Amino acid sequence: MPLIASVLFDSADASLHRYDALTLAVVKIWIAMLAVRRETWEEAKVIAPYQGIGTVVKLFRTRVGSWI
Repeated sequence: MPLIASVLFDSADASLHRYDALTLAVVKIWIAMLAVRRETWEEAKVIAPYQGIGTVVKLFRTRVGSWI
């Protein structure tokens, strides 16, 4: 659902870029899933470092220009 919304409301002059908004939406969904116990803390302990490392790698690769 966040992906569909990002396509519908994407704007070049938006204060928040599309993929930043998607990231925030997914984090909110993940927190909600933890709050209503659809996901366990044990799962979160495995997923969080994996996602964090992936984000750092993407930021680095974007910074050095390897995805241009």
